[in-house]
Amino acid sequence: MKRLRFLGLMIYLISAFANKTYAETWNCGEKDSEGNYGANVKCTLDEKGNFTVSGTGKMADFEFATDPNYSDGTFPASTAPWGDSNRVKMGKIKKIVVEEGVTRIGDNAFLGATHVTSVSAPSITSIGAHAFHDAYGLKEINIPKTEKIGPQAFMFAVSLKNIEIPNIKNIDHAAFANALRLEYAELGNTVSLDDSVFFGSKISSCTGGICANCGEKFVQAGAGCVSSCYTGYTSYYGFCMRTRYTLPEADAATSDDNENMIEWIFE
Repeated sequence: MKRLRFLGLMIYLISAFANKTYAETWNCGEKDSEGNYGANVKCTLDEKGNFTVSGTGKMADFEFATDPNYSDGTFPASTAPWGDSNRVKMGKIKKIVVEEGVTRIGDNAFLGATHVTSVSAPSITSIGAHAFHDAYGLKEINIPKTEKIGPQAFMFAVSLKNIEIPNIKNIDHAAFANALRLEYAELGNTVSLDDSVFFGSKISSCTGGICANCGEKFVQAGAGCVSSCYTGYTSYYGFCMRTRYTLPEADAATSDDNENMIEWIFE
């Protein structure tokens, strides 16, 4: 009987050990005067690839590096503790959740997180440079309060198809460059776009560089997809535009004469 109890205990302990979830946690708040990462923000990566950012305030900014595992030395990487200047641990991240209270994702925070598929960050207001650079597998971002996105933040996020950022005010240089599948962007009405924001994406040729498919909405240059055109603009073939002359009927708009009558002025 004692032997059976002992075996039962051993089986229980082995099972508990096998099912135990391990996680690694780092301080990742803004650095103090001595260069230490702040404890006000914590970053945790578990064995299933779930990455959680919790606490209050901003994440630290991390440095842009090159991955030493590549002989040509040109592969970008991050110096974040979970990046360690290479993509080995960074590539284990599959899902990122930034909890309420954290207001910024730092520069290069997830550069090279090639296997992450979703990011949920409901309270952040800004995203740093290269934050999700080379996030090849990223398909979904939930960043409803974000007002500013830094340069090349989502560069080469090749799986991203749609983005909705209703409160965005500024998108910096090449933020979504080479996001090859990106075809729809619904942005705030007061957004300011830097150069080459959507270069290399499916929407790069859209008038004003905003979006290619607004569904039932219209393209308002400098504003994104809007339900109705602003005062002084008229909706025409899905675009909001100023005209010098009265717009012809849609069916007649294909003739050269009518096209010459229209002054396309996008502001």
